[in-house]
Amino acid sequence: MPLYEHEQNWRELNKEEAGKVVTDTTLDLKGLLCPLPVLRANKALRKLPAGARVEVLATDPQAPKDFQAFCETAGHEFIESNEQDGTFTICFRKTSE
Repeated sequence: MPLYEHEQNWRELNKEEAGKVVTDTTLDLKGLLCPLPVLRANKALRKLPAGARVEVLATDPQAPKDFQAFCETAGHEFIESNEQDGTFTICFRKTSE
């Protein structure tokens, strides 16, 4: 297969994956209150490479806002936050080492 065709197939595969949130790490931080969820996530991030996607499970109602502020301050990409039955699922991507 010529290199160009291989590159084209790879790009198409990545386009298909682009709409999905792929999680590299899930942190269960339920039961912890501010600022502990952000502090624990920050500590876990040190072991992850740039580009890693992190999913945080938290029950602190302030957690989504805390993680948005954390991502803005630290330069990470905030992806989404959802709530179901009192548990918040917060996804973000580490963008720097």
